[in-house]
Amino acid sequence: MINANIINYISFNTSVGRIKFQNGTMMKSTTEAKYLGAVMNDNDKAETSQEIRRRILSTMPILKRLDIFWNKTNCGKSWK
Repeated sequence: MINANIINYISFNTSVGRIKFQNGTMMKSTTEAKYLGAVMNDNDKAETSQEIRRRILSTMPILKRLDIFWNKTNCGKSWK
């Protein structure tokens, strides 16, 4: 069964009205949604720099945790 509370859509270049489920419930419209791990929005332009920035920011906490390892380990530079 489809959970109508978490499904939404982005309207691109269309004059079609709102989308409804079979039971009459209206589907939520949004300007930004996550699809296959990437954030998509309703702009005509592909904003790849914004997506790259978001992914770098999401990895920063992991990189900061690894700083302890890189700075305190007795491993050689070639292994690091």
